[in-house]
Amino acid sequence: MPPHYAQEEPASPASGEQQTTEGAQAPRLTVVIPVCNGEATLPACLGALRASTCQDIELLVVDDGSTDRSVSIAQAHGARVISMERQGGPARARNRGAAAAQTPILFFTDADVAVLPDTVARTLERFDTDPALDALFGSYTLETPDPGFFSIYKNVLHHYTHQTSREEAASFWTGCGAIRKAAFEAVGGFDETYGGATIEDIELGTRLYAAGRKIRLVRDIQATHHKRYTLKSLVMSDVFNRAIPWTALMLRRTGPRNDLNTTRSSAIALLTAYTLVFGLLLGLLWAPGLLLAAVSAPIFFVCNLPFYRFLWGAKGPAFTVKGVGANLLFYLYSGVGFWLGVGAHLRWRLGGRA
Repeated sequence: MPPHYAQEEPASPASGEQQTTEGAQAPRLTVVIPVCNGEATLPACLGALRASTCQDIELLVVDDGSTDRSVSIAQAHGARVISMERQGGPARARNRGAAAAQTPILFFTDADVAVLPDTVARTLERFDTDPALDALFGSYTLETPDPGFFSIYKNVLHHYTHQTSREEAASFWTGCGAIRKAAFEAVGGFDETYGGATIEDIELGTRLYAAGRKIRLVRDIQATHHKRYTLKSLVMSDVFNRAIPWTALMLRRTGPRNDLNTTRSSAIALLTAYTLVFGLLLGLLWAPGLLLAAVSAPIFFVCNLPFYRFLWGAKGPAFTVKGVGANLLFYLYSGVGFWLGVGAHLRWRLGGRA
């Protein structure tokens, strides 16, 4: 099904929106924030934006069926608020916000993300200095407020991945990403068939790249993630919101690219994670099976050594030991997600919908 750019209503101010004072300088950038029951983190998100060194912005919150205080919190922070007629997911909400935006640049973030004081200023500066730039995205900061192990581990992994990937990008990211509105409209906005928070931003990036648009990963544009992960929520998110749809997307359209989470070393690490575990299990029944584990373990370790070094320097030896275990688990369940993604792609090829 082709992407659909939401145009259900005219992009006129919705209930609770604030008009620009007559004669005042028009903002240059619109921050679009979809929210559904985000009262726990939305104050930090909006407060950080209001504390930005650059206030040349339009702040727009798209409420996707919240039943908590999200709308009143957004209004209290002076944001324009658009309430969706029915709950449709982040892609549809972001499209609705983009349609209502009154500026040439769209900045996307989430209700559980807080920008740094200079994030908006650095974003505008990058667009100003590079007229050919169509889109950019940054990374999460190294630190996250949640003290849980899996929250910290996931955040460090994301930060490391974005900080060590190449600047020329073929993807996009709505945690902290901006795009010229003209480029966004030219490729049709977000694909609304992605109903939940999944890879709708990555998919948009692939269409931008295929259309010859210039996308850059800018490492010094950062924001802090306030999300709490448990082991269960981490596995569910990585498998069902990332691995399965991302695999299906690559098989359907893009093919693997040696960048971000799809590097060649990651592919080797995935294979050796399985041969390592298989060798250990086989060794319980047949001693020579341990040889397979003995060969696989150092290969797996070397593939991930740069990340382990980074983890050691950032969080210390005790956390790194646990992190190596979490990293092995990540590859094991990501492998499951990969094969489920292959199955989703095959269903699509046979006439179903991935």
